[in-house]
Amino acid sequence: MPPVPRAAAFPANSTVVASDLSSLAFAADGYWLNDLSGNGKAAFNSNPAAYKVFRNVKEYGAKGT
Repeated sequence: MPPVPRAAAFPANSTVVASDLSSLAFAADGYWLNDLSGNGKAAFNSNPAAYKVFRNVKEYGAKGT
């Protein structure tokens, strides 16, 4: 069996920092799940209308601030 290749390791005392934060995705103000285009539809359900994926938990008695 051939040897398994290994990724190059960083020295134990090194720190890797992303200096360009523009490539990182940040959520807008508010809860990101509200902005999904398929909000409220089950992806792998034969009858997606019968299963509500996203629920407002306050409708089920949750207390919010």
